[in-house]
Amino acid sequence: YSAYSTAFDSRVKAVAVITPYLTSSADMLKAVGGSTKAIRQYVLPGPGTAIQKYFETGENLTIKQVPTTEEEIQKARPIPIGMRDYYLPGKPGSHPHWKNKLGLAGGHAVLSFDIMHWTNWFDAVPVFMAIGTEAISKEGAIKFYDAINGPKEKLVLEGAGHFEIYWMPEYVDPAVDGIDKFFRSYVK
Repeated sequence: YSAYSTAFDSRVKAVAVITPYLTSSADMLKAVGGSTKAIRQYVLPGPGTAIQKYFETGENLTIKQVPTTEEEIQKARPIPIGMRDYYLPGKPGSHPHWKNKLGLAGGHAVLSFDIMHWTNWFDAVPVFMAIGTEAISKEGAIKFYDAINGPKEKLVLEGAGHFEIYWMPEYVDPAVDGIDKFFRSYVK
């Protein structure tokens, strides 16, 4: 979302993205069913029902975001599985106000969003990216990085997964140092 906001906000002088989960709509389609028929049958009814419910009652329909039961774990995609070791109670990203809920109403927007449509908007915006060699988000991040033509810098953190970059000092420290140096070069 920060990449999209950066593309369309002229106040942004430079952007740093850390282990960004940058997917294309084609990637999302593949991840959630593989065909438009499956998406229409199994995925889109959730957002449609949620929007109607909100319109009628003001209630936001949600689903559990991070799997906690064995059955949920077996059905989950890689990002929610990785979230188990970061967001759940007692984990590094745990927060007393965090709820294990994901709103359904925005599902269609997530499925249709494709950051790759906007890479040409980064010709004049310097981009710093830190990614881990083991991150589930690595493929989309590299695809985005390779597609942008403006000033850019990539920090590859050997052995880091997606969520480890959020909190492990051996990954956070070089990322923060890289961002500091990058912003000092481009933002005056």
